[in-house]
Amino acid sequence: MLNVTGTTFIRNAFQGGFPLFESMATVLSVVDSFLLVDMGSTDGTLEICKEIAAKNPRIKIVHEKWSNPGDAKAFADIANKCVDLCPTENVSFLSGRCKFFMKISFKCSENNMKKVFII
Repeated sequence: MLNVTGTTFIRNAFQGGFPLFESMATVLSVVDSFLLVDMGSTDGTLEICKEIAAKNPRIKIVHEKWSNPGDAKAFADIANKCVDLCPTENVSFLSGRCKFFMKISFKCSENNMKKVFII
């Protein structure tokens, strides 16, 4: 059986008008678990995510510090960290700013190779 973990990172979904919650609801229908990496939300996003996670044991929330939110390399580093934190070999990466769609890609690192489904 193919086990897939969905993942994304987010900061202030409400303030940014991002469809995070709608996309999470959709992707949860096709993944076994979901890892949400909160990057320091201050607009109520984290509190809503915690309420959702309390009702769905497949959702795990972790916290990371966002050192430079405007830097493209910081975005890439955080996305890679999300994938690295996933417990399964197969990963669906969901952009918290976008609606649900699927594309297959691969992430390679020195220590592992994971199949990444970019959503």
